[in-house]
Amino acid sequence: MARSITAFSRTYRNLRSIPRLRRVVQVLLKHGFGQLVEELNLMSIVTLGNRLAFFKQRRGAEQRFTLAERLRMAFEDLGPTYIKLGQLLYMRPDLVTPEISEELQRLQEKVPPFPLEEARRVMEEELGRPVGEIFDDLDPEPLGSASIAQVHAAKLKDGPEVIIKIQRPGIAPIISQDLTILFNFAHLLEKTIREVEQFRPVEIVEEFARSIRRELDFALEASNAEIFRRNFEGNPDIKLPEIYWDLSTERVLTMELLAGTSVFDDKKLDEWGLDRNDLARRGASIFLRMVLVHGFFHADPHSGNFFVLPDGRFGLVDFGMVGRLEESFRESVASLVIALLARDYERLSHELIVMGVVSADVDLPALRRDLADLVEPYYGKPLGAIPFGVVIQRIVELSFKYSADRPSELYLLARAIVLVEGLGRQLDPAHDLVALGKPFAVELLRERLSPKQLAVQAWKMSFELNELVKVVPRELRRIMTKLGQGQLRLGLYSDDADRMLRQMRRTGFHISLALVIVGLLVSSALVATSPHPPSVGSLPILSAIGYGVASVAFLWLVLRAGRE
Repeated sequence: MARSITAFSRTYRNLRSIPRLRRVVQVLLKHGFGQLVEELNLMSIVTLGNRLAFFKQRRGAEQRFTLAERLRMAFEDLGPTYIKLGQLLYMRPDLVTPEISEELQRLQEKVPPFPLEEARRVMEEELGRPVGEIFDDLDPEPLGSASIAQVHAAKLKDGPEVIIKIQRPGIAPIISQDLTILFNFAHLLEKTIREVEQFRPVEIVEEFARSIRRELDFALEASNAEIFRRNFEGNPDIKLPEIYWDLSTERVLTMELLAGTSVFDDKKLDEWGLDRNDLARRGASIFLRMVLVHGFFHADPHSGNFFVLPDGRFGLVDFGMVGRLEESFRESVASLVIALLARDYERLSHELIVMGVVSADVDLPALRRDLADLVEPYYGKPLGAIPFGVVIQRIVELSFKYSADRPSELYLLARAIVLVEGLGRQLDPAHDLVALGKPFAVELLRERLSPKQLAVQAWKMSFELNELVKVVPRELRRIMTKLGQGQLRLGLYSDDADRMLRQMRRTGFHISLALVIVGLLVSSALVATSPHPPSVGSLPILSAIGYGVASVAFLWLVLRAGRE
């Protein structure tokens, strides 16, 4: 046992806690992943008694539950980090099967709220003052509790109502430890199981680590909220909460309380006298403006984060998960919308290549046929009946067969579209996100070709050309100098280079041998015609030896060539 732990510590040099790793392995065994544990050579981390117990449990788990269910239950047992990982995998259909993706949507954070005393302690540590000096009426019952934080309502001393998001005590070290384990698991998977190499597990963990570390930093979330406030300043359709920066840190976030209701609350919407069709249109316009105008969108706009206020405006909260789109990416999204409406599969294929969804060397005719097979069944239906979000997701899934480095922002965007479209359809069954998006898309592309925008691009290009003019003569001079000194080398690379080199060596040897044979034949003939050579019978001795060696060499050369 001690030897296995020592070996494991050596393999996982950065690991701080063997007990935490043992817990991970035990949960995997409990839910029927013993084969994976064995293939990764991790069975020795568990005692023999536990191995026997988990073997029985594994047989039962494999018989009662599907692979997807067992994976979901394992993530829930392992806690916050793994639940967040499951949520990431659910949003990445290129990494898991549809069955697993659907099951991971059911992940539940079975985390009880932490006591108010601990919440007060964290707040006082972070804010540097007693809670009583800052807040009145701190609600002892949290509004919500999750694996990373919980939220309490309160009232500031000077009056406004606020919500306070407080990071769960001790969660940061646990997540850091789990990330170390995940990184090492990913490296082991890549080295041990060749089939998983194509999924790039190390890159997945790196992406996940960036995501969860951002979520742990409440100051970053506050900055995101301020960006949304600036982007929608003066917009009559949306209300963003005010951030109290002097009462916010990396572990505590204080913001204005927005009291509203879900789009699913028919009773409240009727009580407030709000027009559902108008709400659906304005809500979609808010999201489309984020994506196509600002390039900065809320990546988790479910009904708890994107809700309706009594005055008909939309409230938006929880800014930990956001997506950023470069200008070129937004233009491609706009072109994609227009191409879908026009059934222009050539344009659609081009934009997918530009976005990095498919490889540049893709079989274009095959891609266009696949896109047509996917999209054509929806035509003939009213536009409002076409689930645009689902179409986008299926296009993304189709791209898996045309592998490329697919940008993670695309998956965030596809999921956000599905959520927003679902909220819109709840308000208005004939809600048409594509038709609402077309004016935004056309305006974006028109701006791209406007004289002002072209002038800006020309101005930027002039700087690049100026740099190029400076660099090119210097590089040419350097190349010419090396060429003159005989120092310039040309490097060629080929996957078949070794094979070609061996073939060239064999060919050179055969040519040399053939020349030797010819030389022997010629010299033997010359010896045979000399006046008085030593002879055996009628044939001079040296000629006989030459002819013999040449004959053997020729026979060997013929046999060798036949084998090759």
